[in-house]
Amino acid sequence: MDPKDYTIRIAHDDQAMKHAEACYEVVSWRHGNTFEEFCHIGEREEAEAGWAQNYGDICWVIVRRDDCDGEIYSSLETHRTKCFIKGKGQEDVKAGWYYDITAVVTPIKYQGQGYGTHLVRLLHYILTSPAFPSTSPQILPPFPYAAWGDPPPPIPSELIPYIPRANGSILWSDVPIKFYGHCTMGLDGRGFQSRKEWNYRLVWKLLSVPETSLEETEEWEPIWQEDLESSIYDILSTSHRQKLESNDTSNRAAFIQDPASPGTLSMVPVWGSFSRQPA
Repeated sequence: MDPKDYTIRIAHDDQAMKHAEACYEVVSWRHGNTFEEFCHIGEREEAEAGWAQNYGDICWVIVRRDDCDGEIYSSLETHRTKCFIKGKGQEDVKAGWYYDITAVVTPIKYQGQGYGTHLVRLLHYILTSPAFPSTSPQILPPFPYAAWGDPPPPIPSELIPYIPRANGSILWSDVPIKFYGHCTMGLDGRGFQSRKEWNYRLVWKLLSVPETSLEETEEWEPIWQEDLESSIYDILSTSHRQKLESNDTSNRAAFIQDPASPGTLSMVPVWGSFSRQPA
């Protein structure tokens, strides 16, 4: 593929359906659902999930410049999330935004041709300057016009309030990290980095607890989902901010998720409710 012939855009409804079809081609993502059931989960996410409200979940696609409303060649989703940032050599912690990059997928017939890689490379420029991708901050290399053609067009003006400039991005993906290492910023910039010590998995074992034992064990108090917004959000948000304040950023900037970001603390039970329930 010649990068000059392609650009990135927010998917319209038909293109979003093509993204769903490409996701369904990945057998491990189906979880035993029919395509109709698979799509219904996506519909419920858009309607019910806190993280998806107000365009929090957006589908991006790579298309031909001469057919922006037509065929998609690769696609992905971003989840907008609040965060705290501490700049390099700075003492103050500020509020900001980052994006989860997830569901990166290329239709089977277009795989292995570089569409997914170029989609993520273009996404860097969109997220760091949504309204004017050609003027992304100097944290990115200048847009490589000669190799990639014109920068992506600005996002629609009515969506600008919902796509704040990114202070960072993270991968929420089961695609091998080697792929993302090729998704560079510009021609010669760095791609996504990953080290073994940065990655971990926490597995919770859920035990059945009789109601009587909860009453008898005073040091434990159950947290219900409705408690989150009333008190837990503030406690965890303050804790994360203080953690970043104590972090040494003399050599590099750092950011951390704000647990008070909509839908963050309720993601597990909400996602779980979308899945098939045990009999």
